[in-house]
Order: sequence, then C-alpha cells, then structure tokens
Amino acid sequence: VGAKIMALDDPSKKMSKSDENVHGSITLMDDADTIRRKFKRAVTDSGTEVRFDETRPAITNLLTIYQLLTGKSSEEIESHFAGKGYALLKSELAETTVEFPRRRRDGSPPRRCAT
Repeated sequence: VGAKIMALDDPSKKMSKSDENVHGSITLMDDADTIRRKFKRAVTDSGTEVRFDETRPAITNLLTIYQLLTGKSSEEIESHFAGKGYALLKSELAETTVEFPRRRRDGSPPRRCAT
C-alpha cells in the first residue's frame, strides 16, 4: 500500500515514534483509552464534510488511516460518513484501530462499515 501516515497533531509531519509530542502518534503499546483519546484530539481541517481532499490534509490523513485499517475504498468511506461529521469518523477510527491487532491475530477479515 505504501501510504505515508502523518502525525495526528500536525498533518504536515510524518507520524513518528521519536516525536517528542506523544499525542501525534499511535503505538502498539497504547491502551484502548489512550488510542481513543489521541484520535479524539487529532487535528482536523476547518469544515465538516468528511471526504478525501488534498487541500484538507488533516481529515485526509484520518481517512487514509481508516482506509488502510478497513480495506474500504475511498468511495465507500465517503458514502458511509456523508453528512455525519468529524466526531463519528474519529470515534470509528479509534475503535477500528483498537480492534485491528486482535483481528489480525485471529485472522478476521477487515471490519466493514455498517451502512
């Protein structure tokens, strides 16, 4: 896939485990509550429409992470979040991230959005 994941607190910087600000990255050692808190605090762009847009790097970064974890297409994701706002995206992204290691260990298929 090869997507570059950007920092949650600054979408102009690559996510890095060596970043001094611990709120900008998700690690394998983060517990579920920490992951939820980090995504809740993640930077978003002005506006409310949840869609991939190169001129809106913060929301596109969150959508890219969601896409990588779910295996869904851009169109499926945009359709699922149409009219729903950033809070729902952040919440679903946090839960998807929390569940991802377990699903990988269990061999479960990627989580699909309920529509």
